[in-house]
Amino acid sequence: MEQGRRQMESTKGLLHVDWQRMIVHDMKNPLTIILANLDLLSRCRLRSREEELLHSALKGCRDLQLMIQGYLRITRLGEHGPALELCIIRVGLFFHRLEKMWVVLCRDKNVHLEIDIEEAPVTLVADEPLLERVLCNLMLNAVAQVERGGRIGIRVWNASTGRIRISVCDNGAGMPEVVKAALVRPFSGGKAGNEVTGSPRPGSGCAPGPGTGKSESGIGLAFCRLACELHGGRIWAEGAPARGTVVHVELPADLVPSGSGLLDRPEENLMRNNHGNTRA
Repeated sequence: MEQGRRQMESTKGLLHVDWQRMIVHDMKNPLTIILANLDLLSRCRLRSREEELLHSALKGCRDLQLMIQGYLRITRLGEHGPALELCIIRVGLFFHRLEKMWVVLCRDKNVHLEIDIEEAPVTLVADEPLLERVLCNLMLNAVAQVERGGRIGIRVWNASTGRIRISVCDNGAGMPEVVKAALVRPFSGGKAGNEVTGSPRPGSGCAPGPGTGKSESGIGLAFCRLACELHGGRIWAEGAPARGTVVHVELPADLVPSGSGLLDRPEENLMRNNHGNTRA
């Protein structure tokens, strides 16, 4: 009886993920048509304001396209094991690019954003698109929690030997416990609990990651958790209601870039984390 119940729950979970994947996959077709038509429109003579709006629409559609690709990819990662594309990320350039997107996101609520990389390493190794999506998810959550005129801070530093920490803190209402739960529950393709995030300003360049916005799937923070764990890292939240929230992302500092040639070194000089990613 118990075995049959577990099999039924497993089957329901697989059907849930398959339906989500199918729906997201089918979204690609109309999105491709929209992008094609916007590209054609961009060749027309437009006034300055019209060009600005068109650029915003194109940017939003391309962000959505990346979001769809990221969602499909993360479900494959969860089911078939790691296939991270690890690369060397220049920390200063990476956060400067993200800051330009996030400043636009914060402008609507007059939120003050401060990014501290004074104690950060010059470079880190990670899957850049996944790390960017994780941080965008956390940023959207922080913006949703703060009041007008609130503050959000991001700090990057070497927290301890062999670990790089990225902390996102805000002085908002505090992350609800049901949202925090998504950071500790296994990724299940859409059963991590509800999650409430803000809607990005059109053209901000920071489209919601999988599950952001008001969602029953709660997949945004579950996505963050899985992405961190695939790197051999972890993510957790601190804070209390009315006292703000700090979310920490911690990654190993010794990951080896994909295709670096370091895999040719003797096996005894390398070790692998639980998810198969190579570490020096």
